[in-house]
Amino acid sequence: ILYKISLVISGLIMAFYFGLQSSVVFEYVKYTEVIGILGYACFLGFVPFFLVVVLEFIKKSKEVQRKNIYLNKLNSVIISQSHNTLFYEGDISEGAKVLTKEVTESIESDRCSIWLYNKDKSSIICQQLYIKSEDKWYSNIELFRKDFTPYFDHLLIDPIIVANDAEKHSATSCFTESYLKPLGIKSMLDVPIIFRGNIIGVICIENLKIKEWKPCEVDFAQMLSSLYSFAFS
Repeated sequence: ILYKISLVISGLIMAFYFGLQSSVVFEYVKYTEVIGILGYACFLGFVPFFLVVVLEFIKKSKEVQRKNIYLNKLNSVIISQSHNTLFYEGDISEGAKVLTKEVTESIESDRCSIWLYNKDKSSIICQQLYIKSEDKWYSNIELFRKDFTPYFDHLLIDPIIVANDAEKHSATSCFTESYLKPLGIKSMLDVPIIFRGNIIGVICIENLKIKEWKPCEVDFAQMLSSLYSFAFS
């Protein structure tokens, strides 16, 4: 907004200045001291707004550069993990460990876990949960549909859950008192694990600070989910 406003104002000032100077050059208006003062005032007024435009442009360019570096980093992780022999050997236990740790390190999250449905989809069972601060994995935690119905219902409608504020998101707010607050989790990103066209579970990424998940991070998680699905097959 600041960039656009400054660009418009600086453009209007320059248009007025060139119009004024053109009028003097082509003798539509006689040059007077007042016109000279107006020209100088236009210059003084133009400079700060033009500086804002330049600084915002530089800032935007740096943001684009940072985004490109981040995207290259995520792409390199996907490529390296696609060559991980654990997935081709079908070792989903060790493969899940590698994958969950890789996710937390790549997108700078705090926790990553892989959950699979039980047979009747009345619960999801944790296969591997990696906690970065402890550098440890946990497993066999079970969450039941009867306790977290909104979450399970949402997975049927849209298995991709982007909860920047997990306590306020309709799908994850049901975890607030029993899960989010005790563990200090603020943001969640869940992507589906799909096998033979069916959703068999989710990869859940969690952050201890409010995080606005980027589209590239959602895509990244989905690509790694595909690797897990391949190992599962």
